[in-house]
Amino acid sequence: MSDVTRESDHAGKMLARLAEEFRKPRIQSILTAEAAQYQAIEDASWQLLSEFGVDTAVGWALDVLGRIVGEPRQGASDADYRLRVRARIRVNRSDGTIEDVIEVVRLLIGSALLPSATIKLTEFYPAAFVLRITGLAITPTQAQIYSSFIKQARGAGIGSGFGWQQTPDADAFVTATSSPLTVGALAGATSFTVADTSDFPATGTIVIDDTLAGTETLNYTTKTPTTLSGFAPTVNPHSLGAMVTYPASVGNGWGDDANPATGGALVGLI
Repeated sequence: MSDVTRESDHAGKMLARLAEEFRKPRIQSILTAEAAQYQAIEDASWQLLSEFGVDTAVGWALDVLGRIVGEPRQGASDADYRLRVRARIRVNRSDGTIEDVIEVVRLLIGSALLPSATIKLTEFYPAAFVLRITGLAITPTQAQIYSSFIKQARGAGIGSGFGWQQTPDADAFVTATSSPLTVGALAGATSFTVADTSDFPATGTIVIDDTLAGTETLNYTTKTPTTLSGFAPTVNPHSLGAMVTYPASVGNGWGDDANPATGGALVGLI
């Protein structure tokens, strides 16, 4: 609705356009009365737009939007249902491209949690892909919803899988991942430019030049597809090709989904 502007003073606009010779009390009274009808229509239309916008609708109004786009509420809160309605609109417009599928998943995650999530899609010849989300704890019920949306957004004849984790990154077993510097870093650097950060979590601890002279352990807070940043200034310089590693972790155990307090770091795929 950013391209829709409300007109709150139809009478003022009409009177301002009157030629000087027509600015008589009687003419102005007639135009003011006429403008009041236009204003009533404007106000009612704006209320309708406001109450039935995806970003503003609540309760029954959101239910109506859901029915229009084909997404039932199924007991969800307004906040969760709003995400699904947005994603359903995107599914309805999907051409089945990889970009469509990823955008649907981004809408399901929502803007509040999206910065913590890493979405990675791996294609498999000749016509299949697996999409994985890391950085977020997703329940089995949520995973079924994600999987269903992905299958509806994908192209005809394309196989798909969805991977997720039920516990936070800190509790999960992870293997080490690494990427080389593509730009050398001077002492005092607070960011690294690397080849690829797709397998790195949104935030975490990295080691550069592990086992070598000048190795450093750093805590980064921000990543882009090719940078890790937000750590304290480095003590040592690091040359082009130096390896930046996210260390492996055993988490709280593997596969103990019945006891998440001590384990439960189970990654699923459907």
